[in-house]
Amino acid sequence: MEIKKQKEILDFTKKFRYIHNYPTYPPYHEGPYMEEYFYNFFVNNIEEFTKGERYYLPIWWTDYYIANKHKDGSLQEYLNSLDKNLKYFTITQHDNAIQESYDIDLLHYSAGGNKGDVYLPLICSSMKDITRESRNIFASFQGYMSDKRKALLGPLFGQPQKYVMGGRGFWRSQVPKEEQDVFRKLMANSIFAICPRGVGATSFRMYEAMQYGTIPIYISDKHCLPWSDELDWNEFCVIVKPHEVSKLDDLLSSFSQDKIDTMIKKIDEVYPKYFSLEGMCKNILKRI
Repeated sequence: MEIKKQKEILDFTKKFRYIHNYPTYPPYHEGPYMEEYFYNFFVNNIEEFTKGERYYLPIWWTDYYIANKHKDGSLQEYLNSLDKNLKYFTITQHDNAIQESYDIDLLHYSAGGNKGDVYLPLICSSMKDITRESRNIFASFQGYMSDKRKALLGPLFGQPQKYVMGGRGFWRSQVPKEEQDVFRKLMANSIFAICPRGVGATSFRMYEAMQYGTIPIYISDKHCLPWSDELDWNEFCVIVKPHEVSKLDDLLSSFSQDKIDTMIKKIDEVYPKYFSLEGMCKNILKRI
């Protein structure tokens, strides 16, 4: 990759790096979101990236889509204009990015899970002031209980002493501190955290759970498992499909305390290396 060409791309794509002005989500997030965070990482480490063959397309897709800037067609025109003899990569957080068509060799790192070539963790800034409690709750769920989720998880919450539905609602912008504290305390006291997919095929909740050393139970019809070329997700996560939820209690009840402790230890090992914003950037750099 030629650094002069890459700098030309950085300069030309400024108009596609739209600064968001929408409410913060999740409510504890601080600083740049992952697309902007990676852009800053790339600029600060551009010499390292020149050792690879792919050019970075530094578009902040999520901000651009939410602001409806893509509707003028200029982003599509730009993708159409790119040199087809070169190789590129980009990263997206938006559930349904990339919405434009393209006829170039573009490696798409995706956190949304609905599209893309390589899965990224759906993450934001790490939570602060994390404490771990006695873990007197076997498993819990905190989030929006839609009719679909009620049908999916209902059998589990028929055992209220074992499976706890916590809080009054779900993450949104401007969640009062006391409501955030309910979520934090529930997570800190749980051995397992139930993490059904969201609009995309993955969930912020998986990586929030990991920060508390709580074992995520990932429920999705499509499993997006970042860095699975290096990681065995079964060592630190329970992975099931929706039709398997009816057997989940039997599965979790079969876990010995040694197995649980080993999984928690593995979570603490892999989270900073793979599932923090810094860890994500370093893993992309390593692969590019």
